[in-house]
Amino acid sequence: MKKLLFICFLMWSVFVFGQEPADQSYYLVKGIDLGKIEAQELENLEAALKIYHTAQEDTAKIAGLVHFVENSWDDKLWPKYNRWVYQFAKDKSAQYQQGKHKVFWDKTLSQSLNNIGFSYLMEGRLEKALAAFQESLNYCKGDELAMAGIYNNIAGVYESSSNLDDALLYYNKSVELQKKNNDLSILGSTLCNIAAIHYDLGDIDIAINIYLDAINYDLKLGNTHGLSVSYNNLGLLYDHLEEYDEALIYFRKSIKLLEESNSDRKGVATAMHNIGDIYAAQNVLDTAMIYYHEALATFEEIEYKQGISNAKRSIGEVFLKQGQTDQALVYLEKAHQIAQELGYTATIESSALALSHAYEKKKSFKKALELYKFHVQMSDSVNSETNQKAAAKQEAKYEYEKQKALDDAEHEKQLAIEQEAKQKQQILTFATAGGLGLVG
Repeated sequence: MKKLLFICFLMWSVFVFGQEPADQSYYLVKGIDLGKIEAQELENLEAALKIYHTAQEDTAKIAGLVHFVENSWDDKLWPKYNRWVYQFAKDKSAQYQQGKHKVFWDKTLSQSLNNIGFSYLMEGRLEKALAAFQESLNYCKGDELAMAGIYNNIAGVYESSSNLDDALLYYNKSVELQKKNNDLSILGSTLCNIAAIHYDLGDIDIAINIYLDAINYDLKLGNTHGLSVSYNNLGLLYDHLEEYDEALIYFRKSIKLLEESNSDRKGVATAMHNIGDIYAAQNVLDTAMIYYHEALATFEEIEYKQGISNAKRSIGEVFLKQGQTDQALVYLEKAHQIAQELGYTATIESSALALSHAYEKKKSFKKALELYKFHVQMSDSVNSETNQKAAAKQEAKYEYEKQKALDDAEHEKQLAIEQEAKQKQQILTFATAGGLGLVG
């Protein structure tokens, strides 16, 4: 199963330069420029193609290419090979009505369709993504773990389109199959997705409980990235509740994990920014500024523009609180410019409001009013999404409570079974001891 929505990754290695058009008869697909493929990716591709061109059986031929697609992060390369795998598997599947070969090619079809859906989703083509994921399900009936991954991706499509009812429905379907099959590999991450929706809906207590469940599963699995995400998000929830000491504990746990694993600089910078928010909320402005600048430096190094915009806005807001309006304007103007370039409504709304306050301080009332009106316009757009979320809130809460009741009942049942087993074992132990007493 290819990349699920919550997977993050860090790319590294040396790039090969120059233009080297590939021979399609060997490389199978059109438009491959060997000079633009990163060295490790090219090595992996060559290994897969060697298997394809030397293996005798079709199932063996395709195995290397499937492995390459599943493990490649070159978003200009793997989709081309995935399309090739899809067509190859589709042609082969049509040759069989049943049997192990039919099962193999249907499974390969399901994987490639899931990957096609993922690619569409990353492009924002939600309807096409949903259609591909749903078709993928048709070819993996009986493979519950594959279905769990696809359900997770379908939920991601619905979440991206603000259809939170269906997002929760499919996330919970995914969780149900993962628990049924005792598979922890994506369980913590799926629970994080569910918790994030409840947080968006304002169900803070429910979100906290789900994040704590996710942490328990990720601890068992040793999933450092999943743990760091849950710790950071728990910090946000406690920040929302104004339980600042608790929030700081979780933000620092997140940073510690990520720094130890050296796996996610964006995650470290995000948590740093969140700690800055905690100190700013308590008016400890010098300390807040230290954390904001640390976050900004990292965001700039990794060229993460949304992080840069948010950090500059926060620094500008601190300067504004300190009465340094000219300094504030430097940061707030840049934050707003980047936000508009990105086009993210919520980021634009926040930067416009902060900049409006700065111009008001400068007594540039016309400019302040223009920005405030723009903020309101952006806010209306955000609120339309919020209203959709509010409509889903009650049903989501009901579904959670229903599932919790079922889980609690199952837990009680399991405890009863374990207790009965202990009693049986105790009787067996006594009987054995009695028997031993007769010996000799």
